[in-house]
Parts: sequence; structure tokens; C-alpha cells
Amino acid sequence: MRSGLRVEDSPEGPVLYSGDKPLQHPQHPKTRADETARRENIQGQTLVLVPSPLFGYGLGALLENLPKESRVLCVEHDEGLMAASLLHFPPALMRDPRLAFVRAADVWQARGFAARHFGAHLFRRVAMVPLTRGYSLFPGFYRELSAALLDMVQTYWRNRMTSLHMGRLWIANLFANLAQLPSCFSLEDLTFARPLVLAAAGESLERHLGFLASRRAEFSLACVDTALPVLCAAGLNPDLIIIAEAQFANIYDFAGLQNWNIPIAADLCSYPGILRRFGGPRYLFVSRFADLGWFSREDVRAVLPPLIPPLGSVGVMALYLACRAAAEACPVFLAGMDLRYPAGKPHARGSPSHTLLLARQGRLSFPRHLASWYGRPREKAPLARGGTVSADAVLASYRNPLARIAQGRKNIFALEGEGLDLGVPLASHGEVRAMLSSFRPPALPPPPAPPFLRDAREVDAFCRAQALELKTLAASPVLSAGDTALRDYLFLDCPENPPYPLEDAGFVRRVRERAAWHALRLRTAEE
Repeated sequence: MRSGLRVEDSPEGPVLYSGDKPLQHPQHPKTRADETARRENIQGQTLVLVPSPLFGYGLGALLENLPKESRVLCVEHDEGLMAASLLHFPPALMRDPRLAFVRAADVWQARGFAARHFGAHLFRRVAMVPLTRGYSLFPGFYRELSAALLDMVQTYWRNRMTSLHMGRLWIANLFANLAQLPSCFSLEDLTFARPLVLAAAGESLERHLGFLASRRAEFSLACVDTALPVLCAAGLNPDLIIIAEAQFANIYDFAGLQNWNIPIAADLCSYPGILRRFGGPRYLFVSRFADLGWFSREDVRAVLPPLIPPLGSVGVMALYLACRAAAEACPVFLAGMDLRYPAGKPHARGSPSHTLLLARQGRLSFPRHLASWYGRPREKAPLARGGTVSADAVLASYRNPLARIAQGRKNIFALEGEGLDLGVPLASHGEVRAMLSSFRPPALPPPPAPPFLRDAREVDAFCRAQALELKTLAASPVLSAGDTALRDYLFLDCPENPPYPLEDAGFVRRVRERAAWHALRLRTAEE
């Protein structure tokens, strides 16, 4: 037990003190904790966060009234308090499957434990129930943890709704794109040895185009696909295009493109017609859009490109890829990554969405999709230059993932604009000019040419094996637990959550139809 902690007896059991401060009621620790627990009106499907539970007083009462679908997560932040708790925490509570107890040094460790131990799919809400005064020692940590757990639950359901709409398309595109692997490179082979400008299609990109053109020879330029027409119209040909859109709609980003040999970094779930069209170096990866057991299969891992975390936005993904590919000494400058837009202008001038909006605008009418933008939820968000602004809530939600990726890195800067605060320093054109002028690349020999991702025969054998699995499943009258574990991508667009009703004839019929449909999407390189 760490210095400053001591245990004293009370009529109801031991009480933990931190210095002269009792962390439980000094005379009635159990009674008061039970009263607090019974006052809580916990709803169903709730993840109950109990900060610093110490000796477990009140947890029994909390579990007595806990709805069937809810769970209790006990978290201790301090190592000394955890050591003291383990000496007195009731073993019966430790064995209760509805409760878990973890010591977490940081918020993300506790959040990850909750996701692994319980699964975010169980919950719809989060409630924090302090049963001891241990909470008062680290209130900021526990408030941040409660917010992170709520974000975990909301993110899961947001992704779940997206999977219902997009899951079948993602897998279909992945299967269709497998034939490209023998002529593509791995994301691991993508590197930048010079300063890197990463361009998104935010409205502020316009103000930087002239400056970037004047210094073009001094940096590498990567862009998200939506920013491509804006850059090309300004004579700025990128060194890399980042592509992640599964739907046909983003083909407008490439309308009129003259050079189809620009290198690309593409998600294997991208629209196949775009991926096939490019003839230059293609660096592939797979965004782990769902926590699929299929991704963990040994035969699948041996063929697929590297997996990256689900990041939700091509802009967030672009920064993640840039941080992986850029040398540590290379500054990375973000241009047009605003996460907000002025009324009526969703992207920079020249982007497909802005051009389409102008084309559909009338003197007395405006496009229907513009009305939907105005009606989207909004929230207060901090601006990079200070102050706050009412911003699109969906766009503002990407601030935290961007800040987490940039956290601890001293080489990431945002070019000045009217965007949201991304947690990175702002840089004026003069400051960027100075950094570009002072950069001296290390004297290293050019890297050898990377090998292609996979051998064609290996990919063909994998595709045939997967197609045979699916055809066999499509012909089977029953489903087994092994089928759901090995091919769980078949359930991405099923409204049911696990455990799946494998005995339900209607459910089995729908899964068999999905298996037959996906089998048709598998093509070998020979085909």
C-alpha cells in the first residue's frame, strides 16, 4: 500500500483513509454506499461506470436492481488504491459476470478493456455512479473516462447503422478488388522523405493554392480524392491521392483527370472502377470497418493488405497514412482540413460538390440536398484561431480522432484558415516557407523497388477457396456457430445482433442468399 493510505475498522467493516481524509463513510461505509446505489434508476442496456470502488461497498445493492442487459465497470486509476482494494474486495463480486474491475493508467486503456470484456453492442447509454470518495481524488480522469465510454457506445451504433447500409457493398468491393493485389504494393512500402502537404477539400484550401504553387518543388503533395479537382485546376499535380469511397458517387472527383498514373493509396473496399483505372503505383490497405472474426483468419491475413483502424473519414484516414509514411524529421502541413464550411459552400471552389450545387442552383430555388445540409445537427466547437462556432456535428466529431493521431507529434501543422481546432499548431505562409527552406533531407541511398503485394497464383487460390466456402454454405439447409465465426461478414447488413438466431428458418434463408450473392463477386486475376 502506498504511503498516505491506511485502513481503520468501523462497525460495518474496514474504511480506507488517504491521509486524514476517509474515502468511505467513517462509521457506516456499507449503509451509505447501499443507499446511494439504490437511489440510482438504471435503465436497460446501460454501462454503469463505478469509479474507485475500493472495498466494493454498494456494488451488491447496485447489482440487485441492475437490468438484465446492463453491466457494471469498476475502474481504479491509482495503483496504490487498487492494491488496497484487492485486499478487501469481495471475491463473489469478482466472479459475477455482470461486473468487471480494472486498474487503468489512462482513459483509452479502460475504454479498450470495456469493449473487449463486454462489447459495445450491449449498451445504448453510460451512467457514472460514484459509491466512494475515491472519485474525488481523480475527478477529471473519471469524467473523461465517462465521456470516452459514451463515445465508444455512440461510435459503435453509428458504425452499426453505417454497416447496415454499406456492409454488403464494402465486402463486395473487397472481393472484386482482390484480383488487383498481384499488381499493387503494400501500404507499408509508402514513404515520404520530404516535407509533406496534405490537402483536404475544405473551403480554406483556396487561399493556399497560390502559395503552394510558388513552392511546389520543395514538398511532396498528397490529397484526399475530393480535393483532387481543386488542386489540378490550380496546376498542382499531387504525388499521391488517397481513396476510400466505396460508392460510385465519388467518381465525379476524377472527372476530366488527364494523368491516371498518379500514385494512389486506396482502401481495398474502394469502388473497383476507380481502383482499376489507375496505372501508376497503387498502395493498398484495408480499413477495419467492423470487428470481424474473418479478418483474424490465418488464410485471410496471409492475403489481405495491412489492416488499419476504422477512422470514419477520409480526412482522418489521410492524416493517419501521412503519419505512417512521412519520415520523422519531415514536417506535415494540413491544408483545407477545416471540418466546417460557410453556409452554402460545402467544399472549396472547383470541388465536385460545389460545382454540382452551383449547377443546380436557380434564381428562386436551391438544390434539395442543400436544405438537408442546413437541417443537420450542429454543435459548438472551438476554432483554431480561438473562440467557438456552430459547426456541423458530424464534421466536428472528427476533431478528436485527428487530435489523437497528431498527439505527441511535433512535426504536424495546420495552414492558417477558419477551420476547427485540430490540436496542432497553426502555421502562416511565412512560417511554412521558413520550414521548407531550412529542411535538409538525410543523405540516404534510394530504397529498392518494393515487391508486389501478392503472387497471382496465391490470390487466385484464395479467391477459389472463398467462393467454394460460400457456395457450400449457400447450399446448406442449416447454419452452425462455426459458420458465423468464420464468415461473419455475411451478417454486416443483418439487423440482428449476436448471438444470431441460427435456428430461425427465415434468418438462415437470408444468410444463404447473402452467401450466394457474395460468391458471384469473387473473381480471380485470370477472369
